[in-house]
Amino acid sequence: MTSLLRRVGPAQQQSLLSCDKFVTYEGAWIVDTVPVLLEPFVFVDSHFHLDLILKRLHFNTFLHMSSRISPAEHNNTFYYGVANYVFPEHWDSWSVQVGAAKSVYVSFGIHPHIAARGVSHKQLEDLDHLLGNYKCVAVGEIGLDFTTRCGCKRCHTPQQCQQRMRDCQEKALLEMLQIAQRRQLPVILHCRDRGSGDAAARVLAIIRSGFAELHYHRHCFDGSIEELREWQSLPNVVFGITGKFLKDTNTNSDAISRILPHQLILESDAPFLSPRSCCEVNHPWNLIDVALAVSQRRNIPLNILNWMANDNALRFYGIPKLRQEPASWGPRPR
Repeated sequence: MTSLLRRVGPAQQQSLLSCDKFVTYEGAWIVDTVPVLLEPFVFVDSHFHLDLILKRLHFNTFLHMSSRISPAEHNNTFYYGVANYVFPEHWDSWSVQVGAAKSVYVSFGIHPHIAARGVSHKQLEDLDHLLGNYKCVAVGEIGLDFTTRCGCKRCHTPQQCQQRMRDCQEKALLEMLQIAQRRQLPVILHCRDRGSGDAAARVLAIIRSGFAELHYHRHCFDGSIEELREWQSLPNVVFGITGKFLKDTNTNSDAISRILPHQLILESDAPFLSPRSCCEVNHPWNLIDVALAVSQRRNIPLNILNWMANDNALRFYGIPKLRQEPASWGPRPR
């Protein structure tokens, strides 16, 4: 908190002191609300899918999109962000889509929906090569998704198909965790089921079997307080909060107030999970709605919440990276 307050001007420090409000993250219910300070919203979007946003909104590059979609009236500024490329058929387009946007870093992985079909040795080789790029800050998103549907037109063996897909997802997850371990990169985790928590529990068991020392980003966290405590036993973990808890009444929003300050980051997951009903295709500049909701839930002023989440994301991903593009960098092998 001290390091955050040092970045606030004297006038704003005095305004916080004169508010006479108390803040906490340990589940205390506070009746009085803290003030929302009016100032520019400079944000870090720790997770979005640039390839899918550009496709849905018919833009060519991040800079093309930001010149058209950034709402100047809200004074929102995209500071840094991590674009996740999780579909192997889109891997070749990342450099053109990111283009000259120095504030956009990338991660590469194979989404569980794709991994359920099986991952080839060639795909793993291509992934390993991409992870060596100077713009890449993480492996992911990867994980387990128990809602994946099989490709059968009329499935006559649903239990067998489900087990086969889960086996393929687990095999791919283990292989990609091994790559992350060798390259010492953070991992973005996708855990989804139909509310049982089984997917997250299984991923955590795999992590504890030999990968606990890695840094993990629990993407789109919506688990219970008990699940949160289990994951907080890992030495290096952060929890990404999206607009899901604004839209989904089944999301365990009570756990949001129990996430430790240094473990909380914000993510838009664009183009999915738009927090605005009028915005069908989500984009990073909608992250202010998520930040406002989280600040109200935790009863923390928006600017304090935002600085905290930004600092956590930048520290977790090592952004901005000081490495330069190597002269020998070339296209991935064919």
